[in-house]
Amino acid sequence: MGYDSVDKLQNLLASEVFHYTTDKKKAAGRAIGTFVELITYYVIKNWNFETFMSIERPLPEFANSEITHIRYVN
Repeated sequence: MGYDSVDKLQNLLASEVFHYTTDKKKAAGRAIGTFVELITYYVIKNWNFETFMSIERPLPEFANSEITHIRYVN
């Protein structure tokens, strides 16, 4: 199954998976971003470059400082 663009995939996820959320497209974009981060991490790990990686510090969500994006290091 392929998609012509990331936008088309994002719109499909927004309508089919995240239809219950207030901002469907934003939720779909975050889901895609999570997959990209996971794939990238494991590619870097497979190439044995994980010792050269630097993980960012927690970043507060815009307009809601109680939510932070945290990356964990093995």
